[in-house]
Amino acid sequence: MARTYARCASYVDEGVVSRNLGSADDAWIDDKFFATAFERPGRFRFLYRDRYPWAQSWKRSLIWRNNGPTRAFRSYAPPDREGPDVEEFARAIAGFTGVSAGSAHTVPRMLLPTEVTGWCITELEDVVLNEEALDDVGPCFRVRGFHPRTGDGIALYIQPDTMLLRRLTEDTKPDGSGGATTTYTPSINVDVTQLFSVKPESLLIDD
Repeated sequence: MARTYARCASYVDEGVVSRNLGSADDAWIDDKFFATAFERPGRFRFLYRDRYPWAQSWKRSLIWRNNGPTRAFRSYAPPDREGPDVEEFARAIAGFTGVSAGSAHTVPRMLLPTEVTGWCITELEDVVLNEEALDDVGPCFRVRGFHPRTGDGIALYIQPDTMLLRRLTEDTKPDGSGGATTTYTPSINVDVTQLFSVKPESLLIDD
């Protein structure tokens, strides 16, 4: 899987992170939707959106690099801000990682292993491999292991014919907190020209 991501010419995905938040008496599901587009050597965009359960509009954030500097856009930025932040690429990824529930980091870490730092899902410990079918994919390799620092249980579902990640699950903690499922609809070696022909600001408009 790591070689597939590190060697592909281009990559696109859409997905969602669904997390269990709150306590037993006040629990809810937090969904963060994301989309990635990437082409070597210098094109990358990552867009995610989320909102509070009571909110009507989405908050959108975007990392954009189109053969030039890396820029970070946020739909909720103060109105007096003159423009997007220009950031070093790895720092932009790091800045989006927590707020995107890890989705800004997981795949880019494999696509650009020399640029994106931090822990990688290929570093799971005490790994057990078997097969399990996903309804929308079919049989997958299920790689179950543990985070090397936190000890949290994680399972990866990898599509055998493409070696692409289709689902990542994180165990609920003993106290009932945590737990998340990230689903991916990915493709590699596709034409992404149209995805970079838009003005990045247009991707922040709520629909």
